Amino acid sequence: MYPLDDFDLKILKEVQRDGAITHSRLAERVHLSASQCSRRVQRLESLGVIDHYTAVLSRDRLKLGVTAYVMVSLSAHSAKNLDSLLRSRT
Repeated sequence: MYPLDDFDLKILKEVQRDGAITHSRLAERVHLSASQCSRRVQRLESLGVIDHYTAVLSRDRLKLGVTAYVMVSLSAHSAKNLDSLLRSRT
């Protein structure tokens, strides 16, 4: 675990809420200067604490009706079985 202070935790909370937030807006929300906030975000990224950014798509706007979670079990975990499974996707 990396040592995180209250500002780091606030930054992480805001970035989770809005991954596209600008550093200047983020700085306003966590009460830091924009340059200090930017350095902290870069540090959290370089440490791997912030792994990546993503977008959450609107199921309603895209007219997506069903979400399915599927679990697959293999009789043995081998490259051959994995290859066979991946080929059978089509």
